[in-house]
Amino acid sequence: MAEAGFFPGIVYYLTRWFPQSSRARALGAFYFGAPLAFIFGALLSGLLLDLHGALDFKGWQWLFLVEGLLASIVGAWAFRYLDDDPAKARWLTNEQRALLVGRLADARAASSHGPRRVLAALVDPRVLVLCCVYFLIQAVVYGVVFYLPQQVSVLLGARVGFRVGLVTALPWVAAVIVTWIVPRHADRTGRHRASSPHSRSSGRSRRVI
Repeated sequence: MAEAGFFPGIVYYLTRWFPQSSRARALGAFYFGAPLAFIFGALLSGLLLDLHGALDFKGWQWLFLVEGLLASIVGAWAFRYLDDDPAKARWLTNEQRALLVGRLADARAASSHGPRRVLAALVDPRVLVLCCVYFLIQAVVYGVVFYLPQQVSVLLGARVGFRVGLVTALPWVAAVIVTWIVPRHADRTGRHRASSPHSRSSGRSRRVI
């Protein structure tokens, strides 16, 4: 329940900072954190599970304490550090602020084409398709996250720990590579929706320009 609004909130937040022409790379950078977290999280989780019995704590208790505390600290830091939009960013110069606000005009123009009311948004076919796609993504991701360590432990004949965490991290290395390549390709070619005729024509026009 606490995490449910995080992803749509980040997508909206990025529209406040990045113009349409570079937003795919920004979203890709955000997604880049997920496989990195799974890579290092798998190793850290394995080490913490190996602390089973230390200070009379079970391994899973170490896992919840350390990783929960780290996430809470980062959340509190981000809330204080991140500015709502460039107009409120004190760390930008006046020239930088004006330039970025001007480039974000396309985001305001794009938002004018969407539904204006909450109920209209909830029944909008585009929103429903996005919800369906995101639901399927999360079902697959969490299935892998929750059950991959157990499957690897069976294959290796070892209990879940650092060794299993090391092997579990390997698939996420491939995810890091893909997450780095695909958004940059989409922004470079303009083909954010590969099957869209508009995207193909947009990509050709950008290459001509």
